[in-house]
Parts: sequence; C-alpha cells; structure tokens
Amino acid sequence: MALVGIGVIARMLERDPKAIRNAVRSGRITQRPDGLFDTDVVMAEWEANTNHELGRKGRPNKNVVQMASPLDPVTNVLASAPVDPLPRDEELAEKNTKATDFAKARAASQIYDARLKKLRYEEKAGNLVPARDVEDAAHKALRCIRDACLSIPSRVSNQIASETNAERIYQLLEKEISAVFEDFAEGKIA
Repeated sequence: MALVGIGVIARMLERDPKAIRNAVRSGRITQRPDGLFDTDVVMAEWEANTNHELGRKGRPNKNVVQMASPLDPVTNVLASAPVDPLPRDEELAEKNTKATDFAKARAASQIYDARLKKLRYEEKAGNLVPARDVEDAAHKALRCIRDACLSIPSRVSNQIASETNAERIYQLLEKEISAVFEDFAEGKIA
C-alpha cells in the first residue's frame, strides 16, 4: 500500500491528472480525505470501473486488438468464435447496486464531513462553547441559590419566633424566598 498524489497516479495510469480528477468526481476511483491515493485500491478500482474499449478521450480505442478466430483444421475455414453473451440482468443489477451503495456511502461521508466543518466554524465563531464550561456555570449558579436559601432561617428565625399569626409567618417566608430568586435574577447573588 503506497500513498501517492494525483500526479503519480496519473503517470501510473498514463492519463492526464484532469482525467483522474474526473474519475474521482464520478466515483470511479477513491481519494482519501487527506488528498492522497492508495495505489492498490486505485488500480483495482480503475480496472473494475473503467471501460478500456474507450480511449483517453472517450472515443473508441484503436489500440484494442480483437483476436481473430482460429482456422478450423478440418475445413481450413475460420471457425466461428464463441461470442461472449451479453451481461445478464442479475450481473447488471449487482453492478448497479454496488455503484449505488458506493454513492450512498460517499454521500453519507460527505454529509458528516460537512457537519464537522460546520461545528468547527461555529466553535471558532464563538457560537459554541464547551459543555464543561456550561456545566460549571450551572453548578455555580445553583450553588449560589442553595446557599442563599439556606441562609433564610438564620435571618428570619427571630421574627418567626415572635409571631403567633400563621398568615404573617407565611408572608415573611414568602418574602424572603422571593427576594432570593429576584436577587439571583438581577445578578445580585454571585
């Protein structure tokens, strides 16, 4: 497994780098996320996904040699060469399935890459903060509220002890608890 750039792959396949880029874009060969190519994988994909009867410019390849049928030794006439049957529907369906599976996997990979890039951008733009910072801030805020609520009994215990009216005791407690939350909302409790 050798990792090489697009120029080396183009020389290995005797093609223009633009043709290699087109092959990557069309999904015929795979380029790694870092921009390099695995030579073994690319060679196998090129052989499997390229129509070699077409030349370098997509025209019929004049260099493809058709084998002549051998002479029949008895009649000294050209024997009929066995004709390759057309691909069966199952073979075509299997090729199409592989191509669509590859396209789906590639699309999913690109979606995840795009999401990661968006998250990195949002983080650098300051729209995202680490979850740990949020947890620490929430813990600090709730601790301040707890401390303020726990200090209520020491502030109002003497007033409550001197009261005999239940309605007045309720009002004192409600006033103190409301004051704690109002002070917190206004930023007076830190």
